[in-house]
Amino acid sequence: MPNMSQIAIITLHSPHNFGAMLQAYALQTAIASLGHNAEILDYGSHPQAPEIFNRSDLKALPHAFLCFVHRKARYKRFERFAAFADQHMKLTRHYTDRNSLREHPPQHDVLVCGSDQIWNPTHHDFQPEFFLHFGQDTARRIAYAPSFGVAEIPGDKQQPLARVTRSIGHLSCRETSGVKVLENITGRHVTHVCDPTLLLTAETWLSIAKAPQDLPGKYILVYALENSPALREAVAKITITLSLPVVCIQVNVRNPDFPCTRVIRDAGPREFLGLVANASYIITNSFHGCVFSILFQKQFFSPLHGKLNERMRDFFSFTGLTDCQDLAVTLKSLPRQIDYEAVHSILNGLITNSKEYLKNAIEDDAKAA
Repeated sequence: MPNMSQIAIITLHSPHNFGAMLQAYALQTAIASLGHNAEILDYGSHPQAPEIFNRSDLKALPHAFLCFVHRKARYKRFERFAAFADQHMKLTRHYTDRNSLREHPPQHDVLVCGSDQIWNPTHHDFQPEFFLHFGQDTARRIAYAPSFGVAEIPGDKQQPLARVTRSIGHLSCRETSGVKVLENITGRHVTHVCDPTLLLTAETWLSIAKAPQDLPGKYILVYALENSPALREAVAKITITLSLPVVCIQVNVRNPDFPCTRVIRDAGPREFLGLVANASYIITNSFHGCVFSILFQKQFFSPLHGKLNERMRDFFSFTGLTDCQDLAVTLKSLPRQIDYEAVHSILNGLITNSKEYLKNAIEDDAKAA
């Protein structure tokens, strides 16, 4: 049995976004299950309690009105995310910025940069803290399932990417396309691993799930990060075919522009899990909405997103679920369209390899060059 390591994870853990918080929790839990002490580096600014209105221009008045109307739900959502972080995530001291990391560097044995789009070149320049440029020189450095979110790295960013990854002893990526990109740029071996949420079983997720009260017995759940004609068409046609009421998780104050039996604005991470687990059918263009649909073996459809399709395309291609983005094919096969025995036979191999990668990387005594 290897000695217990002290491990710090840096990822996008604090945004009040279901996928961000749940993937951070999952990676911490998976590492702890290997017998190590895992903490999430509390890095960056913390979300603030929602304000009713903080803009003075007249154009914002309709938004201010909606914020006021839905103020209770907005505060409840904030409180539920804060409670989840407090109750389910083990955080280090708060580091406000990279200067605070340099002034008081973590003393952990192992540093892990975690999943989500922490390496997306279109969101920001490559930030050194998300490539583990902090901490003790002797610390082992591991990348677990970072995502680029794009299929190609711009030419002017390829050399900077090669440079900032040199200190990471073990490289992995969440998308197969990202593996190829990183191998071509760095000349190193890169392991394809699953999103951290897949490292935990459905039973583990159900143990912390909490379904809101007064839901219909059967319902279609809609969770959309982008409203679009494709989404609205899917909701309209699937609702008619299945003859079920629609429950919508709404992440902003505007009302959805498709008929809903119930609109939920106050869900936290646990309520999100409960809503997915209890749904009869799911329509979502969220990556983690799709992942949890698969974990809970739900029938679902994923309308194309206007910009963020690469990670979905890669994931669906790998799992054989490309039909989940083809509305015509989906409608022909309702109410069932997914053979989960086949899907999980593919995913189980990836999950096993991902756990082995994580275990071996943490317990490897070889230091990065």
